[in-house]
Amino acid sequence: MTTSGSELFRCEGADPAWGRLLEPLWKDLVADLHLDRDFSRVLVCVDDAPDEETTWFRFPAGGGAEGRLVPVEFHCSTGSLVRRRQRGATFHQPAQVWDGREGQWQGELPAADDFSRDHSRAFFYHNFLFIRDLARGEVNPGAVPTAQAASFETAWEVVVDGRLHRAGLPGYSLEDRRGRFSKMFSSAGVLMPNHWQIFQSLWDGGLATQRDVLGVIRQLPRL
Repeated sequence: MTTSGSELFRCEGADPAWGRLLEPLWKDLVADLHLDRDFSRVLVCVDDAPDEETTWFRFPAGGGAEGRLVPVEFHCSTGSLVRRRQRGATFHQPAQVWDGREGQWQGELPAADDFSRDHSRAFFYHNFLFIRDLARGEVNPGAVPTAQAASFETAWEVVVDGRLHRAGLPGYSLEDRRGRFSKMFSSAGVLMPNHWQIFQSLWDGGLATQRDVLGVIRQLPRL
C-alpha cells in the first residue's frame, strides 16, 4: 500500500499558512526519499520562532526495526524556512528549548510572506534523509563516542548532502558543507590539503558508512 505525502505528513504549530505552503513539498519528499517504506506517520511541528538552531526530532515509539514502520516527530522553527542555513540534522534528543515561555524570542518573527521554497526543500530533504539513515540503522548514535559526536554529525552531513547532490535532489550545496566542515575542523582558520581530500571523499561517496566516517574523523584533528 502506497501512502501519499499529504496522508503521511501532518503539520502543526505555527500559523496554518505555513502548513499550506509546505503541503506541496510532502509528496515530492515522500516519493524521492521513499519515506513511506520507513515511517508510519510524520508529525512536523513548526514553532513561531526566528531561531534556526532549535531543530530536533524523536521516534515516539523508539528506534526503527527492519520491516517495521515507525512514527517520527520533527520539530523546527519558522526561521528555518526563510533563511539559508549551514546547519543540518542532529541525532541529539530534545533539549529544554521549546518551553513556551512568553517573550522567549527577541525581534520580529518570520512571516509566511518570507517563505522560501528552495531553502525549505533543502532543509527538509537534508533532515529527513539523515533521519531515514537513523531509522534504518545506517547511523547508530550509540556507537559514536560522546567526544566525537559533533565531529561525526558534521562529517555525516557532508555524506548526506553529497548523496542528495548525486541523486539530483534538493539539499545543501557543496559550498555550505565546506563552510561548516571548515568551521568544525580548521585550526586558526586553516585546513590542510588532506582535510579537503577527506571532505571530497565524504561528498563524493568514497567514505559512505558510519564506520568509514568514524575512522576518518579520528584523523582530522591531527592533520
